[in-house]
Amino acid sequence: VAVFIFEYALAQMMIKWGIKPYAMMGYSFGEYTAACISGVFSLTDALKLVVSRGRLLQQAPGGVMLSVPLSRVELAPYLAEKKEISLAIDNGLSCVIAGSSPAVDLLAKQLKQKRVMSMPVPSERALHSHMMDPILEKFTALFDTITLDKPKIPYISNITGDWIVPGEAASPAYWARHLREP
Repeated sequence: VAVFIFEYALAQMMIKWGIKPYAMMGYSFGEYTAACISGVFSLTDALKLVVSRGRLLQQAPGGVMLSVPLSRVELAPYLAEKKEISLAIDNGLSCVIAGSSPAVDLLAKQLKQKRVMSMPVPSERALHSHMMDPILEKFTALFDTITLDKPKIPYISNITGDWIVPGEAASPAYWARHLREP
């Protein structure tokens, strides 16, 4: 909640100073701020989503995240047939994986043996992973209580890495995918 409030307040301050966004991008959770500034949901609805999402995340199973300095293609062989680990974030030349602590710890040891040094990402949950599945239905149901609209300012989708498509931004299914997918 604090991150969203800070990002939103900073954006509003810049807009008030006359710095109006032509386009936006928010990394991971920051897409909520971009969507709100763009008019996809009101500030009231955004806060409702952010708080409720946070509560639901507390109900999700515990997990860990690990930053790995490999591309998605280079990382793929390490993830093959590892059902307890998901590619959570694709940053191009590096990725973040997420999953159960034992499975991620084992993979970190395997990577270290290959001289690939990874770093834990401070998180109590395995965000953007299969471990979000138990809360997706409740999360999607939250959208019955808010109004979604098409964006008025273009922004980059975290799911596709391309401009948000108006129909996606206004779809509860998109936001569920945003929680679950890389």
